[in-house]
Amino acid sequence: MIETIQIRGKGLYVEVSGPEDAPPLLFLHGGPGGSGCYEFLEAQRERLSKSVRLLAFDQRGVLRSEALTEADSCTLEDLVEDCEGLRNHFGYERWSVLGHSFGGFVATAYAHQHPTSVEKLVLDCPALDFNLSAIYMLEKSAVEFEKLGDGERAAQARALVAADLSAQERFNQMVTLSLELKEHRDNLYWYRPVPGYFGKMIDESGIAEENWKRTSAHVEKITADPRLFESLLPLLPDLRCPVLLVRGESDSITCDVQAGAVLRDVQGSEQIIIEQAGHVPAVEQADRFAEVVTKFLLNLY
Repeated sequence: MIETIQIRGKGLYVEVSGPEDAPPLLFLHGGPGGSGCYEFLEAQRERLSKSVRLLAFDQRGVLRSEALTEADSCTLEDLVEDCEGLRNHFGYERWSVLGHSFGGFVATAYAHQHPTSVEKLVLDCPALDFNLSAIYMLEKSAVEFEKLGDGERAAQARALVAADLSAQERFNQMVTLSLELKEHRDNLYWYRPVPGYFGKMIDESGIAEENWKRTSAHVEKITADPRLFESLLPLLPDLRCPVLLVRGESDSITCDVQAGAVLRDVQGSEQIIIEQAGHVPAVEQADRFAEVVTKFLLNLY
């Protein structure tokens, strides 16, 4: 089922698949913006929907959801309340939530803010602290620059790690510097990079170019929200739902400090490392990813 649902004044593109009586699972995509829920569903729609009722949507202003106007709000609070609005729309008392990367940040904020709404939480290579993730990315970027023989940029990356910067400043400079890796930047995200992957995905999606472009307004607005750069790690002890942390073995976002905080501070949390996967295990190791998520949701461990 595909539909556009009006939630809090904006049309959200939503896809629902799987048995109606199966446990509901909401998917929150990364980015910010990114490929919406398109990439994830291409890999996981058929796999996960065998056992769960999978609900996925493009966040407000992203891809196939209604475009944002200059006057529209798009903050972390908006994304959290959009989740709750969707839960009310579909009439679920509680549901589980799977958040990938930035979506893990939103999912954690949602589970903390609406604890009675979330049954279980799956954090897929989450960014729970943008400063720590930026540092981790800079460290890995330095290694990639060294492989290319670019000692100057490797030194710049390490200098940014040590610099006295705000989380937002470090994150922005990390993005700018890592883009200098050009096609080698994929090494930060993939265990085995596929040349031209993202461009090919866009071409084969059948989604209009204007839809891909509209996502920039979402990115601009959400990254202007200072809450995005506040660590969520202090909130972890307050979570009251079981948490599964999924990481690719070469993931560049969820550093050991963040993972350790989840395992230490969330009662009933567990971690699974997916081999031969980077930041997108749902795509790189699709069968294994679906297996571990399904077992967690259905209490099969």
